[in-house]
Amino acid sequence: MIAAGMQIGARLWVLVSFPLLFRCRAITDITIGNLLLKRLLESIHEAKRTRKEFNNFNECLREEDENLVVQWEAELLAWTEDNSQLDPYRIPASSESHVFNPTNVY
Repeated sequence: MIAAGMQIGARLWVLVSFPLLFRCRAITDITIGNLLLKRLLESIHEAKRTRKEFNNFNECLREEDENLVVQWEAELLAWTEDNSQLDPYRIPASSESHVFNPTNVY
């Protein structure tokens, strides 16, 4: 046994400190568990809020221009099925597309 070669003061310190270390470890584990649970609950709430905002945005966009949304969905579906198509998430360089003209917006 390790304690056999120890002085009496060292043995006493180990006997007193060892249970305290386990108690501190248990308290730390409980604290970390509570922190993770709190973060999980916050992330679930945030995910629900984000989904609700996306649905509202999607509805407004469809009300404004249904044809454009259908076109975007068709482009996404085509790219998902065949990756040789243009990536709908990639913004084309100015040489690949027309330059933005603010007069065309309104």
